[in-house]
Amino acid sequence: MTKKKEADPFWAGATITTGAHLGKDGVKTAKTIGRSGAWTLKSRRRVGVRVGCIFIDKSDNREELQRKAGRVPSKSGMMVAASHAAVCDHHSVKGARSRKLAIAQTKKSDEWCALCDAELTKMASV
Repeated sequence: MTKKKEADPFWAGATITTGAHLGKDGVKTAKTIGRSGAWTLKSRRRVGVRVGCIFIDKSDNREELQRKAGRVPSKSGMMVAASHAAVCDHHSVKGARSRKLAIAQTKKSDEWCALCDAELTKMASV
């Protein structure tokens, strides 16, 4: 879990939307969201922060995202570089090998980001 909080939210100035991640449509989606490589951005109601997905190869900060996303198990069980990353406003990153798995990770940001977990805990105690 990440404990460090960056000064500005990762998704500052971004627009909530979902779309394609490849080709011309992928470029259009990323442009609409406001982050290169981004293909979905949602607000997690339970946590109250924005969490989205990025196609790492199309991102301007590809090297940083790949380093943070790390390696993930392929279908055969071999460890491979993550091709997608789920990223929350707190700059925490969780790698995934597919769009489907990246979406699943966005819904569980409280499991891989300490700050999302703290916000969820705070909301539950109100």
